[in-house]
Amino acid sequence: MICQYYVDMRYIGQEHTVKVSVPTVPLKEEDKEVIKQRFHEAHEQAYTFRLANAAVEIVNYHLVANGGLTRPELRKISPQAGDGEDAKISVRPVCFNEIGWLDTPVYNRYGLGSGAKFSGPVVIEEKTSSTVVYPGQNVTVDEYGNLIVTEEGE
Repeated sequence: MICQYYVDMRYIGQEHTVKVSVPTVPLKEEDKEVIKQRFHEAHEQAYTFRLANAAVEIVNYHLVANGGLTRPELRKISPQAGDGEDAKISVRPVCFNEIGWLDTPVYNRYGLGSGAKFSGPVVIEEKTSSTVVYPGQNVTVDEYGNLIVTEEGE
């Protein structure tokens, strides 16, 4: 893992800050002057001036950590068995602003397999959200369980 450290600094009394890289963490006494010089240079580059004798302050500390990860193996879901009607919860009226109220089938997402496909209007419910598919749209469940919504004709 590679870690990079930054501080946001400004002249006391200023509103805006300048981000400056920090050479080591924890900071050593001798780093203070290096950081202060970096701030003056960065400030001059950003704002065209420096106040070499003015007091400066650190406002924020930042850590950026980069590391390699093992790519997870994505689990594929089972193919849809049948037409998906066994995943249907109900049919209920849903208001679509431009059209009005339409009787709309509602499906349990966890009962849908890959390849399941429906034309809107349809609602697909799960524990944390509901996906509303409007008239003129289609929804397909891909091999990983994602819901892919497209406009008719795409």
